[in-house]
Amino acid sequence: MAHAPATFQVPIELFGTARIRGGTRMVTLALPSYVELGQIVQALAAECPELVGNVIRQDLSGLEDGYAFNRSGVAFLGGGTVSLQPGDSLLVLSSQAGG
Repeated sequence: MAHAPATFQVPIELFGTARIRGGTRMVTLALPSYVELGQIVQALAAECPELVGNVIRQDLSGLEDGYAFNRSGVAFLGGGTVSLQPGDSLLVLSSQAGG
């Protein structure tokens, strides 16, 4: 019998233009321990729709050019499946913020 994947509350901190456009410093998403980057983008768009068309591509396929996800300030996420662990956080950085 298959078990549902573990889900974690993952804070996503917005920096630079993303923070200004989103009107908030941080959102928290419930994400599974193994999640496609596209699912994170879609969940972020649902939680903070002000980012769509500015930080998140209009078609929700990813972040706009010049924006990137970073895990816990240590590693940038390139795409594909992301493995999350309790205590992880994600940052949305823009080139305007030095990202």
